[in-house]
Amino acid sequence: MAVEICYHIALAIKDEVEDLERAGIIVIPIDEAALREGLLLRKSEQASYLEWVVHSFRIASCNVEHTTQIHTHMCYSNFNDIIHSIINMDVDVITIENSRSDEKLLSVFREGVNYGAGIGPGVYDIHSPRIPSTEELQIESTRCLQSLRPTSFG
Repeated sequence: MAVEICYHIALAIKDEVEDLERAGIIVIPIDEAALREGLLLRKSEQASYLEWVVHSFRIASCNVEHTTQIHTHMCYSNFNDIIHSIINMDVDVITIENSRSDEKLLSVFREGVNYGAGIGPGVYDIHSPRIPSTEELQIESTRCLQSLRPTSFG
């Protein structure tokens, strides 16, 4: 039942994406696919879940022109065991909430995985009432540059 519901939601998002593209939008965000948040506890069921969740995401973005960029966003996830599903989502740029992880979340993208899309690492937490100084943002940006290949930045 959940699979069918997700496919129907994906088709509705696909319609929205197509409308945006027809309106001339060339960068379209499709929010995260909840890969980690919905991941089933039973290891034996995880591969099937990841397959249909990624398929749902790809349905939502399947008709875009090659000149249109699809962006997605993921928060607070441990990507190590789902990185291949992230790659299979086939997005152009992934933005990651990274400010609370000391670049631990970014490590999977540089250690043994060939991730060919752009990466936009978050340098501060937008949910925090505290706004970091320019100096803090520069320090965090430098850390991100050291954690990733500069060509990865979206």
